[in-house]
Parts: sequence; C-alpha cells; structure tokens
Amino acid sequence: MKSFLIGSSLPSILVTMSYVGYYFRMKGRPSDIPYEMFPIFIPLFFGIFAHVEENIIKNPPLTGALLGLSLSLMGRFGLDLPKRMFGFDNSNEYQVHIIAMILYAGIFNFIVKPLLKIK
Repeated sequence: MKSFLIGSSLPSILVTMSYVGYYFRMKGRPSDIPYEMFPIFIPLFFGIFAHVEENIIKNPPLTGALLGLSLSLMGRFGLDLPKRMFGFDNSNEYQVHIIAMILYAGIFNFIVKPLLKIK
C-alpha cells in the first residue's frame, strides 16, 4: 500500500501532469480530449507500477520504461495524442514510445526510487 501511495503522489506524477497540462493548454483545451480523466488515471498507473516495482520487478528504469510504453500506447492508439496534442505527424508518431520509455525510466530512477526508499 505504501508503494502505491508513493507512486501516485504529487512528486511522482508532477513531470507527467506538467507536460500534459502544458500541451493541452497550448492546443486550446480541445474538448474532444478527455483531459479531466488524466488526473485520475495517471496517478493510478503510477501507483500500480510503483507497487509492481517495489514487490516484483525491483529495477526502476525497467519499470519506468514499461510504464512509459503503456501510457504511450494508450495515448497513441486510444486517444491519438501524439498528433492531436504533441504535434507529431504520421511519419514520426512512433517516436513517442521511445521518448516515453526514456522519460519514465528517468522518472522512476530519479524520483520514484528515492521516494520508495524512505521508511
């Protein structure tokens, strides 16, 4: 339970919520993107993956990369976010997966891992 709470806490999700909020605002707050669901599902996924990290995987960069890949797959195929929000086109929208894996590996290694070590 502790790992879930740490993973879903503000320090863990701040980077993600910041860039998602920024791009959402820059695109004029499109009403067809369910932004109000992001503050619910992003912490939920972070909490689940932090719990998996603490109890199963025990490799923060790998766990973060898996989270990044999961979120980018949902964002790309479920909501078409690379094109609609982040400005990717058809020729380079696959890059969102690579970027997400690297970004979330860093988040888990440098933010979530130290928070999980706090007793």
